[in-house]
Amino acid sequence: MQSPSTNPAASPFPNSGQPFNLSQPPPGRRSAAPPTNASTDPPPNPPSDAGDAIRDGKQRAKDIMAASGIDVTSSPSQSSNGVAMSRKRSRSGSRIPARPQSPNNPPRQEILLERYIQRDSLYAAAMNDQAEKSRKLLRLKEQEKEWYLHEGRQQRQQHPGAVFGYGY
Repeated sequence: MQSPSTNPAASPFPNSGQPFNLSQPPPGRRSAAPPTNASTDPPPNPPSDAGDAIRDGKQRAKDIMAASGIDVTSSPSQSSNGVAMSRKRSRSGSRIPARPQSPNNPPRQEILLERYIQRDSLYAAAMNDQAEKSRKLLRLKEQEKEWYLHEGRQQRQQHPGAVFGYGY
């Protein structure tokens, strides 16, 4: 059985006398400009590993962009109308402006650090207050114990009716 690309009569596309070529756009979609050599030439060195393949692909993309007139020397965060643009894009594909740190607003890390310090200070103050209340209660109970040992004992022995009630 013959493949569709070698037999023009069996081609699914009518009036296509040429063999089917996937590396070229369809005949109706070809541009008027002649194809550039950068996209059709094989790479000068075959990539040895994945890192080289990615690097070569990026270099070829830069060459194509330079050939089309786009400035490839600018940084990734290019500016448009004085506003820095981030690498993020909206759903429509346009670039989202970067949000620079305004001089009035401190960075997020400083805000969090200030919150942590404030929280720890409040916790330490609460612990000191609680310890002071415990010490005060302990002093009060010590005084009460002393009263019962000395004055309370004397009153129980001398006037038990005053301590336990007059029916005793």
